[in-house]
Amino acid sequence: MILELDLGNTRGKWRMVDHQGALQISGTGHVDEWIDGNMPVAWRGIKRVRAGSVLSSAKNAALADRLQALLHLRVEFAVATASCAGVRNAYVDPRRLGVDRWLALIAAYRSQQAAVLVIDAGSALTVDAVDADGNHLGGYIVPGARLMERALLEGTDRVRFESGAADGFDLGADTGSCVHNGIAAAQCGAMLVALEVVEARLGYKPALIISGGWSELAQKYLAKLGVANVIMAPDLVLDGLRWVLPE
Repeated sequence: MILELDLGNTRGKWRMVDHQGALQISGTGHVDEWIDGNMPVAWRGIKRVRAGSVLSSAKNAALADRLQALLHLRVEFAVATASCAGVRNAYVDPRRLGVDRWLALIAAYRSQQAAVLVIDAGSALTVDAVDADGNHLGGYIVPGARLMERALLEGTDRVRFESGAADGFDLGADTGSCVHNGIAAAQCGAMLVALEVVEARLGYKPALIISGGWSELAQKYLAKLGVANVIMAPDLVLDGLRWVLPE
């Protein structure tokens, strides 16, 4: 059994797969609790650990030490490289590309074997594109919906509203709807621009794959804008681990 980890800044996703990649069990949790030794019972008896992490080096080391002490296993951390699994990194310094973006991009490309635009609508909204030959075309990094909310609350004195979701793209008639609908417009606007730029570069529409905590809302709002055939893929980072850290 292989334990796969997608380690975010505070929370993490995990799943256990067999040697053929078949899912056995999955879950989520707080990374700090795992570092403290409070790990799921299901992790006992695993034979291998591979991870995609955006944590600091110190936290990665702390979690690796804890897993070594409790499970007697070394954690294999994925890193972005110049090329992997048919995808060629566009960054001059490949390791500067976030490993979560790299894993998601590889998983998306391998699933489609075609040009693809990958959107991760999470704490940050990240966009990456790859052409049909596996060439990474670059991407965007935009504050996610929650970060936009927080920026308005922390950066202004008089813009006050309750956290929530947009009703659509209508112009708001109160502060809450102005903020929430404006954030939805900003998030989807970035996605639409990315689609337009990539389509212009390729000469055709790429497959569109979305993951992340805001992905369902993104799909809903994009449909209102006439963007159909969106592929939902909630575990792209985990899916990329088998390509970056194969058997």
